[in-house]
Amino acid sequence: MPQRDGSGRKPDPVQLRIIKGNPTGALTSKNHPPGETEVPQPHPILRGDPVASLEWVRVCKSLVEWQILTEFDHGALATYCMSFSNWFNAEKLWRNVMDTDPDARQGGFVSRNPTSGNLTQHPLYTAAKQARVDFLKACVEFGMTPSSRARFTFNQPKKSGKKTLAEDYGFGS
Repeated sequence: MPQRDGSGRKPDPVQLRIIKGNPTGALTSKNHPPGETEVPQPHPILRGDPVASLEWVRVCKSLVEWQILTEFDHGALATYCMSFSNWFNAEKLWRNVMDTDPDARQGGFVSRNPTSGNLTQHPLYTAAKQARVDFLKACVEFGMTPSSRARFTFNQPKKSGKKTLAEDYGFGS
């Protein structure tokens, strides 16, 4: 049996390959774990983080509807939720700085170094930017970006009166 050397494109998870179809006829493992049938409780690592816990429930609803989420994915999904929470909180803090710091407001993403007086990239902007990168990497694992979804053809799950993301996080409709 040939072994992968790690080069080339990363293989899609089996559940996403089932949704996508198998146009090339490549072998697909039939011994994969079944998808969850109910939304699981948030991962214990998310306790005390209301944004990550809310994101867990929101995303799990869709992943369960599409039968993509398995019990083995909980750690990766917790990482996704923590990345989302880090990004959300860093952006929120950054916006507060933008409202109060005249240098940040004028220069966009800068702050004045208190010792030298020079303008430098604001540390909160750097944290928000890195959190966004981590979040997007985690999104790709579950097919949650436009480019990762573009490879798949599947029917949307039935609408279940879900609130929008803005409503979930208290930004109105």
